[in-house]
Amino acid sequence: MPALVFSLLGFGACSNAQAVCSYPGLDGGFGEIKLMQASADLLNYKFWFEDSKNPYPNETLMMLKEIPLKPSGCDQGTFPAEFTNKRLRMVYFPPSSATAIGSRFRIPSTSQGVAFDVELPGKGPSFETGGIEIGRSKGAVLAGGSLPITRAFDNFVLRVSMVKTGPFSATSSNPHGQYPVSIRLGSEQLGSFKFYSEDGTTSTRYEERIGFPDQQVAAGQRLPWIAYAGAPACGFVSVPSTTSTIKLADVSQQRFKAVGPIEDGAKTQDMKFRCWGGLSTRPIVTFEATYPLVGAVGVGMQSASSDVGVQIFLDDQPVPLGKELGIAITMNPFPKEFGVPDPTSSGHFCVTNCGSDMSGPQWLDGKSGLGEATASFRFKYYQTTTKKPEVQQVLVPFSITIDVP
Repeated sequence: MPALVFSLLGFGACSNAQAVCSYPGLDGGFGEIKLMQASADLLNYKFWFEDSKNPYPNETLMMLKEIPLKPSGCDQGTFPAEFTNKRLRMVYFPPSSATAIGSRFRIPSTSQGVAFDVELPGKGPSFETGGIEIGRSKGAVLAGGSLPITRAFDNFVLRVSMVKTGPFSATSSNPHGQYPVSIRLGSEQLGSFKFYSEDGTTSTRYEERIGFPDQQVAAGQRLPWIAYAGAPACGFVSVPSTTSTIKLADVSQQRFKAVGPIEDGAKTQDMKFRCWGGLSTRPIVTFEATYPLVGAVGVGMQSASSDVGVQIFLDDQPVPLGKELGIAITMNPFPKEFGVPDPTSSGHFCVTNCGSDMSGPQWLDGKSGLGEATASFRFKYYQTTTKKPEVQQVLVPFSITIDVP
């Protein structure tokens, strides 16, 4: 977290407002370099989850791409007349929110614990405050403001990576419905390229923002990328809600004959769970009773002296109160379009020796996925004393919590 396409379009204070500098075979937008294909390949429908109890260390890479830029010249009218017969300097400036870390710039994202790093391998020195010089044009600007390919800048590489900088955000405890919020950059995106006179004293007022798009527009519709980093989570899809009542059928007093559960009036309640996370993520549920019956498993009572309680079963076994119970679930790759699972949806992680791309064995598949499971719990009346219970209405309060291992 394939091949990258990239185009450079620009604007300037000149007679031809649509004049551009170009990079062969790459997409773009007016006044902005759009790394559209790179963003789509690396971010769209990618999910990064980690075990919050055994997280990856900070500075773990989550994606890496080296983007080759091959300047092929700038159109007539790109540069003002005062730059005619002058060579130019091309400079990278990071966003105002970026922090310099050695030779790279760290740019925060909208997602907790996730940032982007930008590097220009082999480029420098620094230029003014915070800029990095990419290079100088091979020739001077022609009359009319153009810079043909024979006079343009040498090829260079833009390295973009996504980095874990801290704990990921907690995923919603009720994660059904829409996908979580995606990873986004701020309005300054990855920074910009600017152009100056060779002596560095005069700006051409020509600037190109480096965009890492988070959406695509097709047939007039905006199609946002889905990219998410977070802690695994499981939640209820159906029952119980915050407060739910599970009603058992009325039973004759005569059906209670000895201490223990009876089948009469028993009720089976299905509970559906959904989990986001790694392929090993599963829901862990814990039942509690306000008044548990000491010496019995899974029995709650209306009061400490009740002669009738309710016992909870799963797979014909009593459910211990106050203890975690794992629910079996199958995690599948996230569905992409029309509910079809996308096997490429897992984000990757690399801790050390990550190389210049993501092809090496150090890049570990995060194996993220989405799963649903239904557990059928059975609730039975439970006689707590040897004496036949009094005729009564029984209301037994239980609570259930859900977590991930």
